[in-house]
Amino acid sequence: MYGLSIQPKQSSAEYRQVPGENGVSCLFISQCKLAGTSDSGKTTIMKQMQILYQHGIADEIVNVNVLPPACISPSLAQAIYHMWNDPATQGVVEEQLIALPDSAEYFLGQIVRIGALNYRPNEEDVLKAWSMSTGIYSKSFDMHNIPVEVFETSGSRSERKKWVHCFEAVSLVIFCVSLSEYNQQLRDDPTVARTSESLALFDSIVNNPLFSNTAIVLLLTKADIFRKKISQIPLSDYCPDYAGGPSFEDGLQYTMKRFLSTDKSNSRFIYTFVVDATDTEQVKHALAAIQDAILRDRELVPRDGP
Repeated sequence: MYGLSIQPKQSSAEYRQVPGENGVSCLFISQCKLAGTSDSGKTTIMKQMQILYQHGIADEIVNVNVLPPACISPSLAQAIYHMWNDPATQGVVEEQLIALPDSAEYFLGQIVRIGALNYRPNEEDVLKAWSMSTGIYSKSFDMHNIPVEVFETSGSRSERKKWVHCFEAVSLVIFCVSLSEYNQQLRDDPTVARTSESLALFDSIVNNPLFSNTAIVLLLTKADIFRKKISQIPLSDYCPDYAGGPSFEDGLQYTMKRFLSTDKSNSRFIYTFVVDATDTEQVKHALAAIQDAILRDRELVPRDGP
């Protein structure tokens, strides 16, 4: 996992302090907003918060997008397994001749287990299962004894107008962007590139007066998929100004700079973290780093050293 902190100037966002361990004050984030376009990883991050700060979500009903589990008999699962592992099928997948959902390879690889009569989804199934979020969904968590109310907002264009009434009292925005979306189009409008839409939406949030006193986190997700994809599908084919090579680091730095350059104020914190959103340990460390960075940069806890 990569953890990057970009700190242009001090911000004046208001945070309350609550007593912590050993008398040290802790940050109280009254409300956190998860934002981003569709398929950016918002819902997965919300699920990770449930795993980390509640009792887990392994018993949650999963919408497995390969086929509804009730429709997959053991014999059908075996047939799908053999079809998926056929060299011809794998050749088509390797050559990127068909577009598969991000989680398809995982579920097709697990199809025999999913087709078992006693199948129960585990946490990884839940994290990798995709379902379209609609409206506004909120959950309350205690993150290391700090109470946080998290709002997840739908990424589809038609749902964004519902965000407005969530803006009041939001003290932290975590904006999710899929690194691997550079060669994909919107579900809502196939004529629009997903990256272009994400940039426009991030611009509208970063430069919105409603968020002038709000901490912003840019969370770049699907790093694992991006690492594989950039070596197979040139980023320059979709971003003509990209001058780097087929390496993860080059593509990451380019993408990060594109988003950070949308900030017209140069007067706020934009914390940037890179994760595989389905990796619980990575997300755990990223959330802890976000919390620690905001605390320290706003000098709510003592710094180590000078």
